[in-house]
Amino acid sequence: MTTPDARDLDPGPLAVTQALTWLAELATRDGWPIAQRQALTLALDEAVTNVVMHGAGGRPGAHLRVLHVAATDHIDIVLEDDGPPFDPTRVAPPPPITDLESLAIGGRGLLLMREVVSSLHHARVQGRNRLTLRWDVPGR
Repeated sequence: MTTPDARDLDPGPLAVTQALTWLAELATRDGWPIAQRQALTLALDEAVTNVVMHGAGGRPGAHLRVLHVAATDHIDIVLEDDGPPFDPTRVAPPPPITDLESLAIGGRGLLLMREVVSSLHHARVQGRNRLTLRWDVPGR
């Protein structure tokens, strides 16, 4: 059986597991290097979690789609959801950590995503959020 390059998900409790399973199948199929696999897994986990917790998740009839687009010099993982408009690329980074006692849980996922992928791009297309996680293939 071949791995599809797109998968529709219900943005509920199983969405993260389903998205990461799909990504692992792609990585195996296409022979991704471990660094690429780890970076995209971490970024996709954060992105899907954000959609489920803050966007389309929990709303009856909500929709989330993940897509894989490969080029010779990069890999794109695209998330499309029909949640409220939200551009994560415009969110300011959180303040630096000054001490562990004041560190709150959450709020650092976007910073983490920015650190592990080559670029993030958001567009609002036909009433849907489209977030592209890009991994530039080293040496190409």
